[in-house]
Amino acid sequence: MFAGVVPLGEEILQLKSQINALMARYSFLKPGMFFVDLETGNYLDISGDKVFSAASTAFSSDIV
Repeated sequence: MFAGVVPLGEEILQLKSQINALMARYSFLKPGMFFVDLETGNYLDISGDKVFSAASTAFSSDIV
């Protein structure tokens, strides 16, 4: 059960293998991700339990 709301189905292995291939090409990156298909409950989990800093926390008052 994800967040107590969505029952998890099966891991999406085909997508995971494609992401792992990209990660091998860019081994200097240490990504983490967790995606859930809300219709099926199938998911992708690559270091989804790790804590990461936000990619960008800058704020500009020029943005409208």
